[in-house]
Amino acid sequence: MTKKHEPGMAYDMKKLNKVFAFLSFLLLITVIWMFLEDYMRPWKAVQIKGQAIKKEKLRKDLIEAEKKIDRKKLAQLEKDLKAANEIVSKRKKDIEKTEKKLAEVKNRFKVQTMVNGDFNANVAATTFNYEVAEAHAKETGSLADKKKAARLLAKLTKYKAGFANSRDQIKAIGSEEKKAKKMLAALKQEVSKSKSAIEKILQTKKLLQLAEKKTDTITNPIWLLRNAPIIDWLDPTIKIKQVHLPNVSDDLYFQKVPKVDRCHTCHVFIDKPGYEKQPQPFKTHPRLHLMVGKDSPHPLKTTGCTTCHGGQGHRVLDFQSISHTPNSPEQAKEWAKKYNWHPPHKVPQPMFPKRHFEAGCV
Repeated sequence: MTKKHEPGMAYDMKKLNKVFAFLSFLLLITVIWMFLEDYMRPWKAVQIKGQAIKKEKLRKDLIEAEKKIDRKKLAQLEKDLKAANEIVSKRKKDIEKTEKKLAEVKNRFKVQTMVNGDFNANVAATTFNYEVAEAHAKETGSLADKKKAARLLAKLTKYKAGFANSRDQIKAIGSEEKKAKKMLAALKQEVSKSKSAIEKILQTKKLLQLAEKKTDTITNPIWLLRNAPIIDWLDPTIKIKQVHLPNVSDDLYFQKVPKVDRCHTCHVFIDKPGYEKQPQPFKTHPRLHLMVGKDSPHPLKTTGCTTCHGGQGHRVLDFQSISHTPNSPEQAKEWAKKYNWHPPHKVPQPMFPKRHFEAGCV
């Protein structure tokens, strides 16, 4: 007995609904898979590990900086600061008077700057109107046009005099401000001197604390938010880093394009001292004073990496895409097992092996 279909339907709708539901679920899984495949790039894991290494190094540096602080000297300076505060507190009235005068001078300076700007704008506008009127008067020879030009000239002369006077007043007020600041500094010099000495001792520690605070890792909720899917384009900490080398080009078969190196997306500390003992790709470049270092003759921002080492600097997907070249057959086997490495195909310039790293420097 054949099953009856719904009127006007060629197929059984219950079966079609099941097929449609299954295919819809399959499509959803495929979309999620595609999204995750696009988001979870291998280089991101390298950068996450790099941030953890940096955080750990900063903690160790902080411990070392803490040890180097001369506690006896710091205690003496804190005593000196306390004594200096007592000395300065006796000048409280003079300090308040000077601060009040300084605030008044700053306010006058602000007002006079606005007046000066107004004069400057009037000079520019009136100069234009006068030149137009004068040219028109010469062309027509009309007495009325000549009088109009004369009125504008008188107005312009007045504005120029006002502008010059205003500029002189700004200079005078600026001189007053310098004197007031100098007087205030003299009244507080004992405290300033003690604070400066204390800050000098604690400077390294404070800078390291600030650097550690700015270095977020995966355990920080703000870090997770900044690098979350979809919204990670706003202000991510995990991102591709690149240098553009306009004077060097890559020959991509039938098209030459300016060279772009993204190698330090994974080699995150390549131009930073202090990571010489880290494993690759977190190791500092050797002899930073010669190559890659910011003060070297060939800094990273202008020289890049592939100019000397070769390879595909614009590709950062994974270890294979950059066209790394093993230094020996043993290393090739190790890479094949560890990174699924295989000899690159259709690559114009693979990376030089380690024993030939300096071949591209010529």
